[in-house]
Amino acid sequence: MNRNLFCVENAKTFAGYVCSAEAEKEGLSIQPSFRDKAYEEKKKKILIVDDNTDLLALNRTILELENYEVLSAPSGASALAILAGISASSEYPNLILLDMRMEEMSGSEFLFQLERSYPEMVREVPVVFLTGVEVVPATKAAGVIRKPIGIDEFIAGVKGYIEKTPGRTPVQH
Repeated sequence: MNRNLFCVENAKTFAGYVCSAEAEKEGLSIQPSFRDKAYEEKKKKILIVDDNTDLLALNRTILELENYEVLSAPSGASALAILAGISASSEYPNLILLDMRMEEMSGSEFLFQLERSYPEMVREVPVVFLTGVEVVPATKAAGVIRKPIGIDEFIAGVKGYIEKTPGRTPVQH
């Protein structure tokens, strides 16, 4: 009988692993689950900046369930503080999702500050506006993901921007 015994070691990440002790008791062969390889790879890091805390939490949850490491900031100032703590380019986020309309600092103002303080980060990390605004000003943003958006389209958009290579030409909005 060719059976596999799997368990979830960490329900928060939904990473399935073979329970070796239980498998041995049952006399089963030990095989890695389908998630082992993907889970062991370094997670891509995404910074989400949005002053709507409900949307911030929702987007964070969606991306964490897709196995991304997520940093979240409720304002542009908070996001700049998070980024100030990153010293090496190897620790940069792989993507910054940025709301356009925020009370303290708009998305465009944040991007201007980011470019002034961390020009190398703007060159290496795609900054994508996540917004319902129809007209987005021309900036060095890599593009726009329009709200409202379905979960599958949101995930596809995020993956598309993460997989783009550095040095891309900013999208004209």
